Amino acid sequence: MKKNKTNKMGFPKAYGLYDPQNEHENCGFGFIANIKNEPKHEIVHQALEIVHNLDHRGAIGADPLAGDGAGILIQIPDDFFRKTLINSNINLPKVGNYGVGMVFLPSQEKRAELAIQAVEKAIKNENQKLICWRDVPVDESVLGKTVKDNAPIIKQFFIKKDEATLTEQEFQRKLYVIRKQCLFLLQNEKDDWDDFYVVSLSSRTIIFKGMVLAPNLSKFYIDFQNKNFKTAIALFHQRFSTNTFPSWRLAQPFRYLCHNGEINTVKGNTNWMNSRRYSMSSEVLKDDLEKIWPIIEKSPSDSATFDNALELLVMSGYSLSHAMMLMIPEAWKDKGKKSKADIGVYDSSDEIIRLSGNVAIINQNSKISGSKGITNLKTGISNIIGDPKEKKRVKGIFSPVKKLNKGGKIE
Repeated sequence: MKKNKTNKMGFPKAYGLYDPQNEHENCGFGFIANIKNEPKHEIVHQALEIVHNLDHRGAIGADPLAGDGAGILIQIPDDFFRKTLINSNINLPKVGNYGVGMVFLPSQEKRAELAIQAVEKAIKNENQKLICWRDVPVDESVLGKTVKDNAPIIKQFFIKKDEATLTEQEFQRKLYVIRKQCLFLLQNEKDDWDDFYVVSLSSRTIIFKGMVLAPNLSKFYIDFQNKNFKTAIALFHQRFSTNTFPSWRLAQPFRYLCHNGEINTVKGNTNWMNSRRYSMSSEVLKDDLEKIWPIIEKSPSDSATFDNALELLVMSGYSLSHAMMLMIPEAWKDKGKKSKADIGVYDSSDEIIRLSGNVAIINQNSKISGSKGITNLKTGISNIIGDPKEKKRVKGIFSPVKKLNKGGKIE
C-alpha cells in the first residue's frame, strides 16, 4: 500500500474521507444511553472508557497529572445510595422524593464548615428536610501536585421532598432555589467564595467531575467501582480549555449539558440577561424568581453561561427541546419558505441569546439525551410553541418583544 505523505504542517495530505483543512482543537464529548431506560453498571464503565479514549482531546500542563478536567453526568444511582446509606441506618425515600447534592467545599476546614452551614440554612429556609451528609471517597494519588494544592473537599448531601405539598417538578425548582441561595448566604460574609461550588443538586441526576486526566477519572471516584452504581444514561466530557483557565468548577458536564466549541458573545448575553431582571416574571417560579439572581454565576466559561440560561428556561416550565430551540435557533433565513409562525418564533428567540461561534451541545433532562449545533436544528418550532403544554413561562425574557402568541406571531 502506498504511504500517504505529509504536508509541511505535519498533517497527512488529503486522502479518502480525510482532509487536513478540517483539523481543529476542541473538547471531546458525547453520551451513551440504554434505549430501554434500564440502569446498568456497564453504562458507567462504557462512559468512562470512552472518556479515557478521548484523552487526546484534552490538554495537559507541565505537571503530567494535571489536565483541564473531565467528568460524567448520570442518573442518580438509587440502588447504590440506598444500600450504602442503610449501613448508617438511613432509609431513603422512593426515587423522585429525594434530591442529591454534589458539592466542592473549601479545603480549609473552617471555611468548609461555614459552607456546610449555608447549605443547611438554605434547605431550612425553603422548608425542605436535610437527610444526611456523605463523604465522597476519592483517590488523590491520581492528582497532580499543582492540582492537589486547590483540590476541594467533596461531599454529597441528601434532601427529602415535602410529599404533602410538592410534585417532583416543584421539588426540582426548590432544589434550584436552594442551590442558588447557598452561595448568596455566604456572600453576606463579605469574602471570596470561589472555592465553594454546588456541582449538581437534583432529584434525577448527579455529576462527577474534576481536574483529573481523562484516564484517571475512573480511579479518582472510587464509587464507580461498585456494581450497584448504575445509570441508564451518561453524558461525558474531556475539556480543552481555550478561553478560560482550567478549574474544578469549570470541568464538564454542567447540570444540563456539555459543550464543544466556543461562544464568542458571552459578555453581551450576560448583560442582556442581567438587564431583564426587573422586567421578568414567571408564572411557575413566582416569588422564587427573585431568589435565583444573578442567573449567570460568577466567572463562568461560555459553556457554563449557556447552561445557566438554559436551566432558567427549563425551571420556568419550558420543555428541554423547546428551550434548546430558543437558545440555538435554526439558521432559517436562507432555507426557503417558512411559516409566519416559525419566523415569529425565530425572530423573538434572537432576543434570548445571540450566538456567534462554532457550537456543538449535548443536553439531557435525565430521561432524554439529545445533541444540537448552530446549523443543524430541526424545523417547526411553532408547532412546539402551539402545544397547550408549552405555554410561555417567563415573561420579559423576550425583551424588547412585548408578546408572543401561541402561533408564534409577535404582537
